[in-house]
Amino acid sequence: MKRYDNVPIAELVNDVPVDRMLIKELVDSIKSRGQLNPVILCEETREIVDGFHRVAAMAEIGFNQAECVLITCDDDVLWHFRIFQASLHENVTFARVTDQGKTGIRMPTTSSKC
Repeated sequence: MKRYDNVPIAELVNDVPVDRMLIKELVDSIKSRGQLNPVILCEETREIVDGFHRVAAMAEIGFNQAECVLITCDDDVLWHFRIFQASLHENVTFARVTDQGKTGIRMPTTSSKC
């Protein structure tokens, strides 16, 4: 199930490292065009599934809220969606999305869902 909502940026869990150069580019884009794509969130935990750079750029600009798609998900679904979404981005590596040593983020316990 999914729903759309504006969510305070302060409530979003952004636990994946971001590329400062990409954020700079997004800041310029968002300033001139606004937020074009919603951030995808796990509804229960407010963990970002896709949109880490957008959220960082919007926070830097001073946005208080982000347009979001909220999806119902447990840890396994969260990770499957994160890895799938990351695979769609040109400059994202699997290591950056899953590097537990640097970010403390959890990996999925099973691989049967998605």
